[in-house]
Amino acid sequence: MTKVLRIVVLASIWVALWGQVSVANVVFGVVVALVVTFGFPPLDDENGNDVDLVRAAVFFLRFAVMLWQSTWAVVVEVVRPKLALEEAIVAVPLRTDDPVIVTMVANGITLTPGTLTVDVGPDPPPGEGRVLYVHALTLGDLDDLIAGVHELEDLAIAAFPPPTRGPTGHPRPDEAEPA
Repeated sequence: MTKVLRIVVLASIWVALWGQVSVANVVFGVVVALVVTFGFPPLDDENGNDVDLVRAAVFFLRFAVMLWQSTWAVVVEVVRPKLALEEAIVAVPLRTDDPVIVTMVANGITLTPGTLTVDVGPDPPPGEGRVLYVHALTLGDLDDLIAGVHELEDLAIAAFPPPTRGPTGHPRPDEAEPA
């Protein structure tokens, strides 16, 4: 993303968050956008970490659907005359150890009602994924919980591929080790 486009997008987000278009909001939005753009350069320029905007939009839309579904499930559970909670803490192995992806998945889990990332396992050996410990208010089917976490992980990897990996999470052909 070019710096001008980045400044425009960030300033627009600033104004949208304030909810009012005014000269002060636009000016301060541009100032904040300039500080962010030049104070924190994007990683994609130097590490080959390209953000796929279409897949990022898919990630956030799917996350919004998951958020709505989990909110509705918690509302239904709360209004029941008798709670039928099946609380559990589940170790969910991820397939990546990239800190950005792990953080996005862990925060996505925590932001959805009824689930909470309790802990992230220690640094794994190279090539192995991290483990998230997830608390579920109503466990239901264990495989569904793990599949939901893996779906969020796959979408995050596709949208924000780690520097040494392509959109599928596998090594990029130009960076693969010789056999």
